[in-house]
Formats: sequence, structure tokens, C-alpha cells
Amino acid sequence: MNTAILTTYGLEFRISKDILNNKRAIAFGSGNNPITPYIQNYLMGGNFIEFFEEELIPEINKAINGQSFDTDGGGEIAFLRIGHPSCFLSMNNGHSPELSMPSLHLKEIILSWVEYLKNNNLES
Repeated sequence: MNTAILTTYGLEFRISKDILNNKRAIAFGSGNNPITPYIQNYLMGGNFIEFFEEELIPEINKAINGQSFDTDGGGEIAFLRIGHPSCFLSMNNGHSPELSMPSLHLKEIILSWVEYLKNNNLES
């Protein structure tokens, strides 16, 4: 887990329980970085480990390495557009501005999220 990158964006991962006592992971943002809520909402769209590992990370790697890549990173609450050297996040509400962050940072955050989900048996 890349704690330095998570700290830069004020991100923490936690476990929450619903009213049926089912565990789920949440990405909790703190601090004043304006992109943190976007990252938080993008991750909270679901525990899509397979999508992150098999589709998203390979496309971000292609972008980082200067290869041809698919720009569509999907998203339910927040939408991701992959780019090089930056990725762009926007909220699906149509009112918030699109914000950018280094593609390498986003990759490290997603890899940390996947690691957290797996380590806590929250892979569904």
C-alpha cells in the first residue's frame, strides 16, 4: 500500500457495517485537496477488483508508458478519463469541474484500494 500517495490526497480506507452487519469498504477523504472527494466517489462506485486489475490498471500503464490506450475509465458516481501524464476526474452531477491528477498517482491509489479490499476479504 502506497501510504505516501494516500497521505498526499488525504485518503484513508476503512470498513463500515450496514444495518444487516455486512462489511463494506469505504474510502474516507480528509484534508483540503480538491480532488480527494472525486477519488473517494470514484472508488466508492463499487469493489470492482476484476475491472481495476484487468482493465483499468493496464490502460493507465499504457498511458504512463506512452502507448496507445483507452481513455474511458468508467465510473458511477465520479467519471474517470485516462490521460498522459494526467488523468481527469469529474463528478456525474454535471455541476462540478473536471480535475486532474498525475496518472501514476491514480494508479498507486487504485492499487492500494485493491490491496485493501483483498486484505479485508471484501472482494465482492
